[in-house]
Amino acid sequence: AQTAEVFLARDGVDAAVAVLTYAHSTNVATYACAIGEKLGFDAAAQQRTRRAGLLHDVGKVGVSNRILGKNGPLDADERVAVERHPAYTWDILGRVSQRVSQGLPMARACCTLLTPSPNPPHDRT
Repeated sequence: AQTAEVFLARDGVDAAVAVLTYAHSTNVATYACAIGEKLGFDAAAQQRTRRAGLLHDVGKVGVSNRILGKNGPLDADERVAVERHPAYTWDILGRVSQRVSQGLPMARACCTLLTPSPNPPHDRT
Protein backbone atom coordinates (compact mmCIF):
# COMPACT_ATOMS: atom_id res chain seq x y z
CA ALA A 1 0.00 0.00 0.00
CA GLN A 2 1.22 3.45 -0.87
CA THR A 3 0.97 6.37 1.49
CA ALA A 4 -0.72 9.66 0.65
CA GLU A 5 2.74 11.27 0.51
CA VAL A 6 3.81 8.90 -2.29
CA PHE A 7 0.63 9.65 -4.21
CA LEU A 8 1.17 13.36 -3.68
CA ALA A 9 4.72 13.17 -5.02
CA ARG A 10 3.77 10.96 -7.96
CA ASP A 11 0.34 12.17 -9.02
CA GLY A 12 -0.15 15.50 -7.29
CA VAL A 13 -2.72 16.72 -4.85
CA ASP A 14 -5.71 15.19 -6.69
CA ALA A 15 -4.56 11.64 -6.01
CA ALA A 16 -3.63 12.36 -2.41
CA VAL A 17 -7.04 13.89 -1.71
CA ALA A 18 -8.75 10.92 -3.38
CA VAL A 19 -6.81 8.44 -1.22
CA LEU A 20 -7.51 10.34 2.00
CA THR A 21 -11.20 10.84 1.17
CA TYR A 22 -11.62 7.16 0.30
CA ALA A 23 -9.94 6.06 3.53
CA HIS A 24 -12.01 8.51 5.58
CA SER A 25 -15.32 7.48 4.01
CA THR A 26 -14.50 3.79 4.41
CA ASN A 27 -13.69 4.37 8.07
CA VAL A 28 -16.92 6.33 8.61
CA ALA A 29 -18.90 3.46 7.03
CA THR A 30 -17.12 0.86 9.17
CA TYR A 31 -17.61 2.75 12.44
CA ALA A 32 -21.23 3.62 11.62
CA CYS A 33 -22.00 -0.03 10.92
CA ALA A 34 -20.34 -1.11 14.15
CA ILE A 35 -22.52 1.34 16.05
CA GLY A 36 -25.58 0.21 14.10
CA GLU A 37 -24.85 -3.39 14.99
CA LYS A 38 -24.61 -2.49 18.69
CA LEU A 39 -27.94 -0.66 18.37
CA GLY A 40 -29.54 -3.74 16.81
CA PHE A 41 -30.02 -2.45 13.26
CA ASP A 42 -31.45 -5.04 10.89
CA ALA A 43 -29.68 -5.94 7.63
CA ALA A 44 -31.49 -3.29 5.59
CA ALA A 45 -30.67 -0.54 8.09
CA GLN A 46 -27.05 -1.71 8.18
CA GLN A 47 -26.88 -1.49 4.37
CA ARG A 48 -28.30 2.05 4.44
CA THR A 49 -25.87 3.00 7.20
CA ARG A 50 -22.87 1.66 5.25
CA ARG A 51 -24.01 3.43 2.09
CA ALA A 52 -24.44 6.69 4.02
CA GLY A 53 -20.95 6.40 5.46
CA LEU A 54 -19.42 5.80 2.06
CA LEU A 55 -21.33 8.63 0.39
CA HIS A 56 -21.41 11.28 3.12
CA ASP A 57 -18.56 13.34 1.62
CA VAL A 58 -19.31 12.86 -2.09
CA GLY A 59 -20.09 16.60 -2.25
CA LYS A 60 -16.40 17.33 -1.78
CA VAL A 61 -16.09 16.89 -5.55
CA GLY A 62 -17.47 20.44 -5.64
CA VAL A 63 -14.58 21.75 -3.51
CA SER A 64 -11.20 22.53 -5.01
CA ASN A 65 -8.55 19.91 -4.31
CA ARG A 66 -6.21 22.83 -3.67
CA ILE A 67 -8.35 23.57 -0.61
CA LEU A 68 -8.92 19.94 0.41
CA GLY A 69 -5.22 19.15 0.13
CA LYS A 70 -4.00 22.31 1.82
CA ASN A 71 -1.50 22.01 4.64
CA GLY A 72 -2.29 24.47 7.40
CA PRO A 73 -5.41 26.32 8.45
CA LEU A 74 -8.09 27.31 5.98
CA ASP A 75 -8.80 30.98 5.42
CA ALA A 76 -12.38 32.26 5.69
CA ASP A 77 -13.19 31.78 1.98
CA GLU A 78 -11.72 28.29 1.96
CA ARG A 79 -13.73 27.34 5.04
CA VAL A 80 -16.93 28.58 3.36
CA ALA A 81 -16.09 26.46 0.30
CA VAL A 82 -15.59 23.33 2.45
CA GLU A 83 -18.75 24.02 4.45
CA ARG A 84 -20.77 23.92 1.21
CA HIS A 85 -19.98 20.25 0.63
CA PRO A 86 -23.02 18.89 2.56
CA ALA A 87 -25.31 20.82 0.21
CA TYR A 88 -23.37 19.47 -2.77
CA THR A 89 -23.74 15.95 -1.32
CA TRP A 90 -27.49 16.44 -1.00
CA ASP A 91 -27.74 17.67 -4.59
CA ILE A 92 -25.57 14.90 -6.06
CA LEU A 93 -27.26 12.07 -4.18
CA GLY A 94 -30.68 13.51 -4.96
CA ARG A 95 -29.93 12.95 -8.65
CA VAL A 96 -29.04 9.27 -8.41
CA SER A 97 -31.33 6.27 -8.30
CA GLN A 98 -33.65 5.68 -5.36
CA ARG A 99 -31.73 2.55 -4.39
CA VAL A 100 -28.42 4.38 -4.04
CA SER A 101 -29.99 7.43 -2.40
CA GLN A 102 -31.57 5.41 0.44
CA GLY A 103 -28.68 6.52 2.62
CA LEU A 104 -29.12 10.16 1.61
CA PRO A 105 -30.77 11.48 4.78
CA MET A 106 -28.11 9.84 6.95
CA ALA A 107 -25.28 10.99 4.66
CA ARG A 108 -26.46 14.59 4.74
CA ALA A 109 -27.07 14.49 8.49
CA CYS A 110 -23.52 13.27 9.04
CA CYS A 111 -22.06 16.20 7.11
CA THR A 112 -24.44 18.73 8.60
CA LEU A 113 -23.77 17.64 12.17
CA LEU A 114 -20.02 17.55 11.76
CA THR A 115 -19.46 20.69 9.66
CA PRO A 116 -18.32 23.10 10.87
CA SER A 117 -16.57 21.67 13.88
CA PRO A 118 -13.98 23.27 16.14
CA ASN A 119 -11.15 21.26 14.60
CA PRO A 120 -12.27 19.59 11.34
CA PRO A 121 -9.87 17.12 9.71
CA HIS A 122 -9.48 19.40 6.68
CA ASP A 123 -8.12 22.23 8.88
CA ARG A 124 -4.71 20.56 9.33
CA THR A 125 -3.42 23.00 11.94
